[in-house]
Amino acid sequence: MTTLTIKQNIKNLDQRTYNTYEELMEELAELHGYKILWQIEENIIPEDAKKALIDFEKTSNKKLLDI
Repeated sequence: MTTLTIKQNIKNLDQRTYNTYEELMEELAELHGYKILWQIEENIIPEDAKKALIDFEKTSNKKLLDI
């Protein structure tokens, strides 16, 4: 089990237990109006996100890229 502490209030985020990381991320994405890559179809991924993912796969040191 992992505990996350959010130091700044996130409006409309209920204080509750999330059973999975995916569940937490989906709720956070919904609150902020985002889609997570596992939630969208391949043919509608924005081109800049596709390029960043391809670049990430090619990068030997696997540093996080700004997408």
